[in-house]
Amino acid sequence: MAAVDIEECGVRLHARRIGIIGAGAAGLAAARVFAEENATSNNDTPPFVITVLERNNAVGGVWRYTPNSVCHYNVPQPDSSALRQKFDERCPKTGGFPTPIYDELSTNLPTDVMQFPDVPFPASTDEFPSHTE
Repeated sequence: MAAVDIEECGVRLHARRIGIIGAGAAGLAAARVFAEENATSNNDTPPFVITVLERNNAVGGVWRYTPNSVCHYNVPQPDSSALRQKFDERCPKTGGFPTPIYDELSTNLPTDVMQFPDVPFPASTDEFPSHTE
């Protein structure tokens, strides 16, 4: 892949500046592909300028647990009036935006599917890891 080709109205554009929305698993995987392309491309091709935009203060996307936060997502709440309140969405404890992850959640995908090839889970990780792993 020498460039990201976008064909619009018969004109071929070669995008070199890449914006990726979100630093969850998919965003990190996309950034990695472009970074690897930079590392393996020849000198005839200018490198990609990669920008990853994330609204939270850490990577992880929806797997980033926000404890003790009330959010307006359509998930069970201790009090239904919390869904109608106007409030700052950011979690006061972490400064991040709330995600739908709850404390006891484990994935339904095994570790070999969820891990990056060169960043495996530790051998002691359960087959279906929790958000803390």
